[in-house]
Amino acid sequence: MSLHGVDLSNNNDAAHVASAIASKTNAFIIAKASEGEHTGDAKHAGIVKAARTARKAVGHYHFGHPTQDPITEAKHFLAAAGAQVGEVLALDLEASEGTWHQRLDYALKFLAYVKAQTKASPLFYTYTSYITGLLSVATAEQAKELKAYPLWAADPNNPAGHPAIEGWGVWTIHQYGIVSNIDQNMLNGDLNTWKALAIPAPAPKPAPAPAPAPKPTPAPAPAPAPTPVKAYTMVIFGIGSDAMTAAAACESFQPKGAVATARLDVAQAALKAGDQVIAVGGPANTAIGFKHAKAGTVAVSGKQIAVQGATAGDSYVLLGRYLATGK
Repeated sequence: MSLHGVDLSNNNDAAHVASAIASKTNAFIIAKASEGEHTGDAKHAGIVKAARTARKAVGHYHFGHPTQDPITEAKHFLAAAGAQVGEVLALDLEASEGTWHQRLDYALKFLAYVKAQTKASPLFYTYTSYITGLLSVATAEQAKELKAYPLWAADPNNPAGHPAIEGWGVWTIHQYGIVSNIDQNMLNGDLNTWKALAIPAPAPKPAPAPAPAPKPTPAPAPAPAPTPVKAYTMVIFGIGSDAMTAAAACESFQPKGAVATARLDVAQAALKAGDQVIAVGGPANTAIGFKHAKAGTVAVSGKQIAVQGATAGDSYVLLGRYLATGK
């Protein structure tokens, strides 16, 4: 299968340009965008706009001068073309200036730069004798590199679809003739072939990595067990309690010497060694006033209470004790 198209430039008058773009025969339009290092084509923008509006496949070409800097020309071409995704690019190299070595070097550098910038292999437009001259000075590696680009063969001497392509192998477009001063071309393929030659759409941006799942909030570490605090609750025997009478709870005693001791009666049988008690008193004359309160501890042996710091002659009353509520 093949497609027909035309290439246009400022050499074509407006009427013929409009007719060529409107023709249903022409599936593609290739417009000259630039020449040399600085020159643009005055009709390029209008041709391209009309071709896009008419939904034609669009291409752009640059007319090269091999004695000038190929990279400068390639940059100028890309800026002038303003090519879009799906559009084809081409280098027209047929100028006789320079040597074959210069022409070959120019072609390879220009084509490689355009390909690197656009990710599309540009068409290489030339004719049979020019191909022969380039390949005559090319190394095997250079020849392989050059022939990797799709060939746009200018050969009006052979029927459409049968260009002479000395040493190339396969042709992509054949410029086979002129009608109404407009170059006629045939694509060796269909629209899929054209798309394969064209500037590709940029690769989609990778989807952002999913946000990591939130780490579960760790359960708070159990609060350390509080440092045991020895706490006591004071129980006053015989006051507000049915367990014993005031007479049973309260027992007066007097210390002998520096340590007060008193025998506790059976009502205090719950006391055990290590309990703390409250003994209130002081000198005998003030015992009832409870002006002095001194803590005593139950003796380890027997049920006796000793008031620390007591002096002989003091008189004390045992009011109660502290019960441990902690460990």
